[in-house]
Amino acid sequence: MSCFKKYLDIVARAFQACGVAVVICIGNGIISDIFSDHEQGQAYGIFIFGREAGGAGGVIGSSVGALLIYPNVALLVFNKVVMTITLYIQNLLLGDLLSAAYPHPLD
Repeated sequence: MSCFKKYLDIVARAFQACGVAVVICIGNGIISDIFSDHEQGQAYGIFIFGREAGGAGGVIGSSVGALLIYPNVALLVFNKVVMTITLYIQNLLLGDLLSAAYPHPLD
């Protein structure tokens, strides 16, 4: 392995770590926004389990093959559509209630 390849791997891992840090922070924020106080514990548990068990994806991917990527991409697109619809319905149903409780600072 050349010296350049070693440094390239280190830089790539640093970018990967920055991306994972953002996912963790945003995931926690989404859970605290969507779930009520008494449902947040279970949601955090599922979220953390998925994050910690993510290393199993490499083992599964190496045994199944690269075709495992495509169902995951479809799942991400489905998740984005469901989250958009959920947030739209939440805003539609609670929009006036939330705007009265939390007025915009510029209004």
